[in-house]
Amino acid sequence: MAPICEHCRVQIIDQGVEVEGHWYCGAHCARADGRTGIGDRV
Repeated sequence: MAPICEHCRVQIIDQGVEVEGHWYCGAHCARADGRTGIGDRV
């Protein structure tokens, strides 16, 4: 069972970001939810 992004509620199928026990689909959602120190790698 794949985790769900806590900001946009999309199901995280491949890679996600975990911050303090919370899952996000990417750094953009983590930042939008007020998390800091997270960056996307391109």
